[in-house]
Amino acid sequence: MQCIKCENEAIKNSDYCQGCEENAFKKIGGFLYIPAVSIVLSICFSTFQAMGALKYLLYPDNIRSVIPLIIFEFCGWLMIAGLAVYTAGQFFRKRRKTPGFYISLLVANLLFCLTDLSVAYSVYDVQLQHGQFAWLGRNIIGCAIWISYFLVSVRVKRTFVR
Repeated sequence: MQCIKCENEAIKNSDYCQGCEENAFKKIGGFLYIPAVSIVLSICFSTFQAMGALKYLLYPDNIRSVIPLIIFEFCGWLMIAGLAVYTAGQFFRKRRKTPGFYISLLVANLLFCLTDLSVAYSVYDVQLQHGQFAWLGRNIIGCAIWISYFLVSVRVKRTFVR
C-alpha cells in the first residue's frame, strides 16, 4: 500500500508513510475541529450568560427572592468561562494536558447544569421547561461522546504532545 500524500510505502494499517503521518498528527484535524469550535462557543455562551445574570443582579426588579440563585448562576457561568478560556489556550497550543482540561470543562458544565436545574426546581419551585431538559440532555450526550473520544482516540494522543 502507498502513502496517500507522497506515494512512498505506507505504514501497516495506515494511509500515510512515517513522515507524512507525523506531519498529519501535528495539526488539529479530523473530529478535533468539533471540540475546537465548541470551546470557542462555550467561551462566548458562558460569558453571555454571566452578563445576563449580572444584569439581573444590578437591576433586581421583582426578583429579590431568587437573588441567591442568580448569584450562583453568575459565579458558575464565570467559572465555566474561565475554565473554557484556559482550556482553549491549552487546546490551541496542543499541550499534553489538554484532554484532561477538556474533560474537566465538560464535567463542570454538566455538574453546573444539574445543580442549577435542581436548585431552581427544589428550592425556588421554578417550573422546568422543555428547553432546560434539552440543555441537560445535550450536556449528557456531549459528555458521553467526547469524554470517550478524548480517552480512546489515537489522534488525540498524537496531537496533544507538547
